[in-house]
Amino acid sequence: MDGIVTFGRTSLLCTLLLCFSLQVCWAVVTVTVTPKVEVIKGESASLPCTFKIPPSSNNIVEWFIEEGGTRKRVAFRSVSGGEGKSDEGTRLSDRVTMGRDFSLTISPVAVEDQLPFYCQVTAGPAGVGEAITQLKVFCELLTTEL
Repeated sequence: MDGIVTFGRTSLLCTLLLCFSLQVCWAVVTVTVTPKVEVIKGESASLPCTFKIPPSSNNIVEWFIEEGGTRKRVAFRSVSGGEGKSDEGTRLSDRVTMGRDFSLTISPVAVEDQLPFYCQVTAGPAGVGEAITQLKVFCELLTTEL
């Protein structure tokens, strides 16, 4: 009888471990952004990024631009805290900041900033998710009074 109880407990434990590991493997990283952000040249643009992820110690949020078919990271921040950092060597290096809410702020915006921006969230074993924001930059309209 003892052998049956031990086998039953072991079987239950293995089943629970399998279910937990499958949940981690099947966990989904959901990233949400504003699909299009419109701004006037010279102003500040804020690109929000929100996400849902399972708990992990290695979660990071990164913002990328795409130019000429290649992606370049412009900023990143750990989900567990710390300061947002901008990457050196991109044309946005001295004009971007990443807030505590993981939004990317560009100031001042230039016409050349009209690009797709990718918010990518890496969540350890749960994987990676991303979403794209299209930044639309307009020149200020001059109005004349009659």
